[in-house]
Amino acid sequence: YYAMLMLDGDEMGKWLSGNKSPQISEVLVQRARDWFEKEGCGEDLKSRRPVSPALHAAISAGLGRFACEITPSIVKKHHGIVIYSGGDDVLAAVPMDRALACAMELREAFRGNAVMGSKASCSVGLAIAHYKEDLRYVLDQTRRAEKTAKAAGRDRLSLAILRRNGEHAVSTCRWKWVKTLDEMRKSFLGADASDRWAYQM
Repeated sequence: YYAMLMLDGDEMGKWLSGNKSPQISEVLVQRARDWFEKEGCGEDLKSRRPVSPALHAAISAGLGRFACEITPSIVKKHHGIVIYSGGDDVLAAVPMDRALACAMELREAFRGNAVMGSKASCSVGLAIAHYKEDLRYVLDQTRRAEKTAKAAGRDRLSLAILRRNGEHAVSTCRWKWVKTLDEMRKSFLGADASDRWAYQM
């Protein structure tokens, strides 16, 4: 078994159009905010900062870094192979036991200051499949998992398990639960947990 991973940035069109830009009050120093408030311009400070050519260039540069430098390095660290990486889109094959950790690290990098910042989010679809499974089917299920994560509210991970016997399961969770899920996986590998416990869960 291996994992196919698909990551996509959330609402990138809104970021590039300015609908996700910070409010003007968020980019001014306190002294400037106080002056505008005193002058009766408080409501204007709530408007979004316009997307200037410089801001657009910064977003493009961050996405370029993510695609060309950061993603290949993270995927390689987790013993995976990048199939496609462009802007906010990633497709990679990674070992099953490294898939959750790789997804979490890619998300943190995407939200880092070198790329989009902490207000940005991304959705990931993971499909765990047997190596003999038809690759077109695995890619289709990975795409479906990523779309399921988006449909569930974005900023989530959706995991599709494609068992060789034909039994398939899909589960979607918020990112705050992914680390817990990976810790449970590690605990199960290391010890006394029975197969029955995993089956019932």
